[in-house]
Amino acid sequence: MVDREEYFPRGKESPDVAKVDGVGVCGKGNNGEEQAQLSNKTNNQEKPLEAKLEDKETLAGNRRQVEEKKFAVVPLTYDQIMEGMLSIGIVSRIRDHDMYISLPGRTGGTVSINNISTPYLNIMEKYEGESPSTDDEVCVYTLKELFQIGQQVVVKVLKVERSETSTKIYLTMNPQDLHEFYSTAVLEEDLVLIAAVQSKDDHGYVMDFGIAGVRCFLPKADADEYIKANQNRPLGIGQLMYCKIKKTEVHLDQLDDNIIVTVMPTELRRQKMDEITTLNYSALMPGMLVDAIVMETHKTGIVIHFMDFNGLIYQDHMSERWTTPETLEIGSTVPARVFYILPNLTSPYLTLQTDLLPLAQTADRTDFKKLGAKLEVTVVRIEKRGVIVRFEDDDKGIIPINQIGNQDLLKVKLKDISEKYKKNSTHPCRVLQYMHVERMYLCSFKKEKLANDILHIQQATCGKVVSCKILGWNMEGVRVQVGSAIQGYIPDSLDKRNTFLDSAKEKLIGTTIKARIMQRDIEQNILVLTTHKELVMSNGVVLTSVEEAEVGMKGHAIIKTIDKTGAFVNAIGGVEGLIPRAELIRIGLAGFAESVLPGQIIKYKVLEKNNEKNQLVLSAILKGKEFNTEYLENLKDPEFWKAAVSHYSVLGHLDKARRVAKQALDTIDYRKVKGKREVWGSLLQLEMKYGTEETVKKTYAEALEQNDEFEWMKLAAKVYDLQHRSKDVERIYRKMTKKFPLEPEAWIRLGKFHFFKQNFGVGREVLPQALKNVPAVQQLLVITNFALLEMHHGDQSKGEQMLDRVLEQHPQRSDLWLVYANALIKVGEYDKSRTVFQRSLENNWPRKVKLLLHRYRELENDHGNESTRVEFYHYVDALKEKIKDEEEYSEVSPQKGRQEKRKFSSNSESDSQVESDESESSKKEKRKKNKKMKSVPETVSNDSEFGPEANEMEVDMTTESSDLKEGGQDESVSDSDEEPDQSKSKIKKKSDAAVADVPETVGLEKL
Repeated sequence: MVDREEYFPRGKESPDVAKVDGVGVCGKGNNGEEQAQLSNKTNNQEKPLEAKLEDKETLAGNRRQVEEKKFAVVPLTYDQIMEGMLSIGIVSRIRDHDMYISLPGRTGGTVSINNISTPYLNIMEKYEGESPSTDDEVCVYTLKELFQIGQQVVVKVLKVERSETSTKIYLTMNPQDLHEFYSTAVLEEDLVLIAAVQSKDDHGYVMDFGIAGVRCFLPKADADEYIKANQNRPLGIGQLMYCKIKKTEVHLDQLDDNIIVTVMPTELRRQKMDEITTLNYSALMPGMLVDAIVMETHKTGIVIHFMDFNGLIYQDHMSERWTTPETLEIGSTVPARVFYILPNLTSPYLTLQTDLLPLAQTADRTDFKKLGAKLEVTVVRIEKRGVIVRFEDDDKGIIPINQIGNQDLLKVKLKDISEKYKKNSTHPCRVLQYMHVERMYLCSFKKEKLANDILHIQQATCGKVVSCKILGWNMEGVRVQVGSAIQGYIPDSLDKRNTFLDSAKEKLIGTTIKARIMQRDIEQNILVLTTHKELVMSNGVVLTSVEEAEVGMKGHAIIKTIDKTGAFVNAIGGVEGLIPRAELIRIGLAGFAESVLPGQIIKYKVLEKNNEKNQLVLSAILKGKEFNTEYLENLKDPEFWKAAVSHYSVLGHLDKARRVAKQALDTIDYRKVKGKREVWGSLLQLEMKYGTEETVKKTYAEALEQNDEFEWMKLAAKVYDLQHRSKDVERIYRKMTKKFPLEPEAWIRLGKFHFFKQNFGVGREVLPQALKNVPAVQQLLVITNFALLEMHHGDQSKGEQMLDRVLEQHPQRSDLWLVYANALIKVGEYDKSRTVFQRSLENNWPRKVKLLLHRYRELENDHGNESTRVEFYHYVDALKEKIKDEEEYSEVSPQKGRQEKRKFSSNSESDSQVESDESESSKKEKRKKNKKMKSVPETVSNDSEFGPEANEMEVDMTTESSDLKEGGQDESVSDSDEEPDQSKSKIKKKSDAAVADVPETVGLEKL
């Protein structure tokens, strides 16, 4: 067991004897417990050189005894990270408002833009994202301008959030946080600290150490020399700088001490902290350079002594990538930098990589050609953490245990792994990422990783057609995943399917689609893709930069915006181009610019390169009918116009979006009634999102006049629901039931709405109200739908009772039997479903049983066992024999046969008569009410038992099945633009036996 030391906050005096535990060094003591002790004195008295040498000789002379303890230096893990920890980190990703910092041990955390420095936060709040005026003489940089990938920084852990699946680390770079335990007493000449640029005056820059009672100043001469060495880039407010104290001035008549600093890199790189006598343990800061004496070595690391402290160095942090700890001579002196400090330890970790200078402007060391590549590596050694490998170019890599490939290897011993991956043997691996701090590559031996086509954004080249998984939707468009870990999105302007309603989008989450990579951001690890067929299938050039382009090249692009100068396009590859207005006029497209050009695909030809603007000048190519004919066809397509309205609304061009919608209503073919209604829906949604309540009401009223009232109210209710305006949805459905009381769909929609909102008391009143209003011929439709709601979302037993009563009155309705059986299967009641199938077959044999038998067989195949399957075939055989006996009896007793035949004929005639009567009734109702009715070939008598019990029926529904596109388009309806009554009449003509998959609501299209 590891002996944990007592926690001593930084800033308090630590004990004379510090135990370096399992977080640092662990060893076996005489009592079997893991423990090791190192002495860290914290007073300001320097230990004599003779004492240091004596310590070295003592440890060297007892080397065998130490080896018997088998201590080990262990790396940093997420479990050890805690608030207050200080560390060197490396910038791995930069976004607009935060950065990801890689930390030792393959860990990392996030720094918010608010935690860079106090001056930076103040200046950002002052301008609130706007650029300072030129008169201010203030230079304010963005995060991407202040930092670069691969740059070393010093951070402090602000907060740690742990869950069962992840750990989130929040960091700060603010000098005020880094120097929390500093005071003016610690500050002396040659001390190196981090400061932020606070302001500029005629003589130089005021710097902020974040230490109370200190005024820090950087002379203009030093600043100018630094600026000159950095390509004449001015210093920015809030910029962090590594500073060395040149002079301290204490004035008794002033409140603050004056500190003069320099920022010259040559002085900072070689400045050592060994002679700073004021430093105690709490004043140690990552990045400080010291001379360290090697006290003990082990294959996992070394124990060193520096200044008046003991420290540890892990094996990955040697001076060279293949240097091992055992090669260092005990007693030798090596330069080292403080690496990270855990507040619950009294021994800091150091690194021999002395070029890890905080805030140094170093380039990213990553070899991007390796990332994601499948390469051959040679096994160097096996460790507890995994397999260390060497690349052909001598780079270092590691395959962690969980990336070896066989999960069983997690339980086996290292020697078993060594047998498979012997030293100097070669194996293929997949390079996953570069670990900036350890300066090695993380790799995998897993078969699925080796087989995967894309594992890193470096492999996701622009123009490549890839399979991507839909993750969801946001304001930008569709969020997708390419490969195993690459995030991407398809903007609405690049997505043909950007008109889906939320309910339809939810069904698409998790599905895979084909898309083409338009551009990529390697730093952000994100792709921009398109699903437009013209762009996906394009065989034109792919341009990732203006430099790659040559005059005459041809390719495809999408028009992004337009102004008086012309149309701006994004070509495949991410390069921006301009089609001058003169070119638009030449090809006859200038008139379309205001309303329909943005979002359209064009084929271009490179006319010239504008390197200053990093832009191409293009012409649009017209070959025969390629463009103009396509435009004329697009003008007739409602989807084209809806996409245009969506495009302008997302950009915030509301007036343009309104004009486009009005133009669409004037342009779309008058026969496309449904398409025009969908444009009205898009316009209503636009007003709800960005307009006023007055414009919403006006749009609704205009649409009501121009469309079939019932169909418009259905669509408007969906649009209101998308905007979470529940009161308006209820108001519309209530109005539907009052204006169209004979229409069962109005009542069903009202009932569903209330149960979605969990208004069960109100929702339960809908069924009896509906039965009082809808025609008798359609009461069966309403009852069956509410019974299914009970089955799936309410009281299952009541739903079963309702369907049992329906089928007692209509035993030969094979479609209802199938609905009942499917409902039971859906809720997992397989035995009950078998009983229903058997009852249905007995009532319908030999008529209308083909689908029943097929579904019964599917039930046994999917959810049955050998016994139930045998029982199924025995039952069918017995039923055949029973029918055969009845037929033979009919032949022996002609009178019986005639009676049965007469009974069967009577039932058939009755069914036919009901159909005829009901059809005529529907026609009368349609003429009378000028609306469309749904035919149901059965009636429920007025004295049905459902009448008096309807008030006590409980109905519950929590989800709605909807494949509607934005604007109300139903994917289950053909593109013929037929009105619902025409489609329903066609559906009605189908035989009951043709129903293969019964929907959750019977007799209606999906709501």
